[in-house]
Amino acid sequence: MLVEVTERAMAHCNSNEVLIVGGVGCNERLQEMMQIMAAERGGKLYAMDESYCIDNGAMIAQAGLLAFQRGEVTPLKDTVCTQRYHAEVTCTLYFLMLQFILLKFLTIKILEIYDL
Repeated sequence: MLVEVTERAMAHCNSNEVLIVGGVGCNERLQEMMQIMAAERGGKLYAMDESYCIDNGAMIAQAGLLAFQRGEVTPLKDTVCTQRYHAEVTCTLYFLMLQFILLKFLTIKILEIYDL
């Protein structure tokens, strides 16, 4: 099901690239199925090294911590949720966004570690 949802999200966003990270990124069968789907669309699959395939809860917590440290706080009463897309597409877009945040965070950390 995740492959089909990702394919719909790719079509919706007019994308031909898939990046797999997070806990599911370790699943070799999922990587294989995503590779087939991406190739059929003329696209490309990117998969992270297993050491970067961490739980999404940690990514969410890190993104929240960074926002909090910058003083970005949203009171609960000011939050809203407007569903504009089919729930499966919305979830896929959300996870793609989280994966992008993780990749950016990891890039920054690697640059810091190697003092680049």
